[in-house]
Amino acid sequence: MRDEVIAMLQRLPANVTIEEIEYHVSVMAGFERGVRDVEAGRVFTQEEVEEHILKNQVMDMLRRLPDYASLEDIGDHVSFMADLQEGVRAADEGDVISHEEMKARLREEGYL
Repeated sequence: MRDEVIAMLQRLPANVTIEEIEYHVSVMAGFERGVRDVEAGRVFTQEEVEEHILKNQVMDMLRRLPDYASLEDIGDHVSFMADLQEGVRAADEGDVISHEEMKARLREEGYL
């Protein structure tokens, strides 16, 4: 491993800072840990990672709510998060409309 770090240092510019060296060594260490985890079978699927992130996002939202929040309030917040997630998914898939089209729809429904 020492030789790999020396090779990395040789590729860096002469005016590199100690913070930059620290960063590069940290990245190398993280990469090595990741390789060992993969080799040992300690991996997660994309779905597992997304589920974990989602659960933590909901827990963070709940912690930010006031103590007096009702179950209905909590349900509204969870529904809002679900709507946001659906909107992001739709946008990722290209299922979007223009700003002008959205304004026209809102006018038709009497919101504008």
